Amino acid sequence: QWCFLEVVDVVRSQFPSADPVQELRIISERLLAPSIDEGASVLVYGADGLRISVSNNEAVRTATGEHKPDILISIEQPGRRPIKLVLDAKYRRNVPRNGRGHMGPGQDAINAMHRYRDAVAVRHDGIDLRPVTHAVALFPANAQESDGYEKASLFRSIASAGIGALPFLPGNVSLVRDWLGSLLADPELALNQAGLPTSREAERGSSEVPSGRD
Repeated sequence: QWCFLEVVDVVRSQFPSADPVQELRIISERLLAPSIDEGASVLVYGADGLRISVSNNEAVRTATGEHKPDILISIEQPGRRPIKLVLDAKYRRNVPRNGRGHMGPGQDAINAMHRYRDAVAVRHDGIDLRPVTHAVALFPANAQESDGYEKASLFRSIASAGIGALPFLPGNVSLVRDWLGSLLADPELALNQAGLPTSREAERGSSEVPSGRD
């Protein structure tokens, strides 16, 4: 729940005129839910044709079954292909031995990020697309534990492969806020990093739409 609220705050910062009544109602429902797995919460923001929704525990039905990412951000713009960003909170972490390397969420968590990106598909303008450009695992690490994390392979892979991990705890939110804020401020950056066409015309001009980097 805390991860969801912190991410909502980043999204809200892009829409200073957002309706606080909608936020209060949905956030209250989320906080009062008897279980974090009960129901889904969706907040929608929009301005000048840009529509961004952020959901918690939303079920995504795919050809291979149902998936429930902890946080799913959907970005829609007229004339642009849809973008989805997955953020999944992980509680287990790998601690480097002998102080070498960087703390992370473990390989199973990273494999789950690949699954989200490859499984989710949408039909858009008559074209089958895989809209998840980035899937990032959020793992518990404080500022001291994640010092120098910008050099970690799972940090650098977010920009190069769209898959990775970021530390996220109260008092250690800057990496997530900076990364997510940059993509929300310029959604085309997400498409460029993913190596995907940005416009409908570019999609229609290609006989084969990329389904992933793997």
